[in-house]
Amino acid sequence: MPSKADLLVTGATVITPEVAISGGAVAVSAGKICYVGVPAGAPAAARTVEFEDGYLLPGFVDLHCHGGGGCDATFGRYDPETRAFSPTERNLAAAAREIASVHLARGTTTICLATCAAAEPDLLRALSAVGGAVEAGGLPSRVLGINLEGTYLKTPAFAGAQNPENFRTPSPADFDRLNAAARGRIRIVNVAPEHGPAAVELVRHLVARKVVAASGHTGADFAEMQACIDAGVTLAVHFSNGPSATSFKPPGMAMEAMLGDRRVTLELIADGYHINPRYLLSFLAAKGFRGALITDAMAPLGLEGVTSFAFGGKTGQLSADGGVLRLAGSATVLFGSVLTMDRAVANLVKWLVDGVPGMYQNAPVIPDRPMKEEALVPASRLASGHPAEVLGLRDRLGAIEQHLLADLVWLDEDLAARRVWLEGREVDSGGD
Repeated sequence: MPSKADLLVTGATVITPEVAISGGAVAVSAGKICYVGVPAGAPAAARTVEFEDGYLLPGFVDLHCHGGGGCDATFGRYDPETRAFSPTERNLAAAAREIASVHLARGTTTICLATCAAAEPDLLRALSAVGGAVEAGGLPSRVLGINLEGTYLKTPAFAGAQNPENFRTPSPADFDRLNAAARGRIRIVNVAPEHGPAAVELVRHLVARKVVAASGHTGADFAEMQACIDAGVTLAVHFSNGPSATSFKPPGMAMEAMLGDRRVTLELIADGYHINPRYLLSFLAAKGFRGALITDAMAPLGLEGVTSFAFGGKTGQLSADGGVLRLAGSATVLFGSVLTMDRAVANLVKWLVDGVPGMYQNAPVIPDRPMKEEALVPASRLASGHPAEVLGLRDRLGAIEQHLLADLVWLDEDLAARRVWLEGREVDSGGD
């Protein structure tokens, strides 16, 4: 520990992976955390920030985010006058900056920008622009790269809001071509296991290149899904949404294979619309409370006055209460979300504190009705620690621990993000 730190944050309840430290202290030196504990043991600092309440958490890690602020990672910037997206290279690069900025203000310090199923020219343009923006640097937050979500799906019945006309057959050669267009910045790939041996071959190819292999939007049976898990799939794409095949008859189908294998981390959209909280808590119980909160956010997030949008041959519409997006003309097919990570954390904490029972198992937290600060400990792991593990970055970020990057977010008593630090540097969070 240095004799003098660059920054000392005190007074908030500090949420670590194991415990909540009431009135704790976190010191930062050279962009990394150098002290976590009680204020009495903290080093002197060049700058001190003192809180009287609230909660200090590690910056959120969002594995799956499409957009925000009127921008989309696949189709660029929305023009309210023409009511259309402009997918020029310039607008796509600007979209990467805007999306990162919108979510940084809500505590997301590390993010993967997700693409939709798109026609070849649109997809290549998006991959090139977003990959180029990441390579060039200077983005507001830590944009790790691209989550290729819709490209390698197969079954139209499980397409959700993705356009089946733009699905393609997976192959190592095809992925390498797309990744080259993305300047090598594809970090996560969704592969539908019902492609059979082609899916298994691509999964192995991805794992060998340290790309996260994921599955969702799938009609696969149990054996097809298990074959891909054995080949290296470690992430379930927005689990229970998309949708993915399921069956109560043994051995089940894709959902049961992913739910029953501890090697697979579940992406979960905790907005209260995508998953009934009672099911979400049961999924977490089955996984030993291991999962990754994601936003799956779309362009209308943070954009006033826009209630519908269209791209990729599909139209999304904001619900009457403003809480979720649906595929136009459908009461059941959702079109991403307008969720932020701080709201996802707040929702999960509320369900735990309220003692919402699981559909099959009770909430997997001890005590059964935790206090807010106790519930924030597992919620923080889902919002930061576990996603960082999925990406192989847990030794660098995802927790308030010594020697990790000082990505921090202060939440007020309502669990809304108000102040954010990226590697110890405070950013404009848009808070009050």
